[in-house]
Amino acid sequence: ADGWICLIEPGDLDRPLTEIWDDWTLFDIPWEGITKDGDHYIAVFLANNQFGLAFVIPDAPWLTPTVRNMIEENLDAPFAETTTA
Repeated sequence: ADGWICLIEPGDLDRPLTEIWDDWTLFDIPWEGITKDGDHYIAVFLANNQFGLAFVIPDAPWLTPTVRNMIEENLDAPFAETTTA
């Protein structure tokens, strides 16, 4: 009720994501951030204080340079584990 997880597949790269919006593509989404986790990216969109969407984007050869650039522009810095003595 408070969000969805969406898997992005090859045909989703430049089409309107009509299952969610009438006319938005991946490039229209105002991302909160994107992280890399193994062989995929997790992209987060928060619609409001209660509803968010997580997009799983495989790091696959079919990602176009345009999509990779969008990911790089929104990629969060790697989390560095810190310890205190």
